Amino acid sequence: MAFNIELKEPGCGPIVGAQRVSVFSFQGKSMRIMKLMIAAAAMTCATAQAGTVVSGCMTVTGVVNAEFGNAVIVALSPAISGCTPNTTPGVEFGVSSSQLTSITVANLNSVLASGLAALASGRQVEVLYDDSTSNCFATQIAVGGFHGECP
Repeated sequence: MAFNIELKEPGCGPIVGAQRVSVFSFQGKSMRIMKLMIAAAAMTCATAQAGTVVSGCMTVTGVVNAEFGNAVIVALSPAISGCTPNTTPGVEFGVSSSQLTSITVANLNSVLASGLAALASGRQVEVLYDDSTSNCFATQIAVGGFHGECP
């Protein structure tokens, strides 16, 4: 006997709204193994809730060129729930190799320019950020959105 089980978990994955899909194929395997595999898939999905997400279209309300150490904080509206780097409702871009992708000083200058351009022009942005801390360390900013979908 052969059958497939497909598990879908809304919001579980690297991008907001994405679904992580686990497909298991069983061909004569015992029910005990099947139950263990389902439990493992559910636990994997539950532990993957925090991660890199896309903000959606947001308005830049301020740009902080932080003097305390190689960081730019982009204040966003509407505020992203749980993201308050240095009490600013937004995301933080910082020079560090410990983030998802390394941001260099040159990248940070580009982020500063992009944030200021969006602020001055009124164009909305999307940011790619890590929601596992309240600093919401960001790695990418896209004026007008990653696919041009933001006004």
